[in-house]
Amino acid sequence: MAYVGLILAVFALGHGYIWPFLFITPFIAPPFLAWLNRWHVRQADQKTAALGYGSTLVQVLYGWQMEHQQTLGREDSRRAQVMANTPSLVERVRVLERAGGAPPAAWG
Repeated sequence: MAYVGLILAVFALGHGYIWPFLFITPFIAPPFLAWLNRWHVRQADQKTAALGYGSTLVQVLYGWQMEHQQTLGREDSRRAQVMANTPSLVERVRVLERAGGAPPAAWG
């Protein structure tokens, strides 16, 4: 169904170099949108650290990790890593600590 819309767009916009781009869009858009969402989450985490809530968010993320017994890394398959729409908890903690959130040793 999506290709019907693409073909109609090509006929409406004329011929030329747009054909290849329209046909590869369904393959390029999902990983790009997943990356964009991960980037926005990282930006939000950096803003949180800039507002002074970085150490609190780090504690919450460590709590989530312990609660759900998640491993330190992400899933093993590369496709799952590329298509994940949120960064792993470890990546989020790393961003927060670089942005000024307090590391766990400073909590106590």
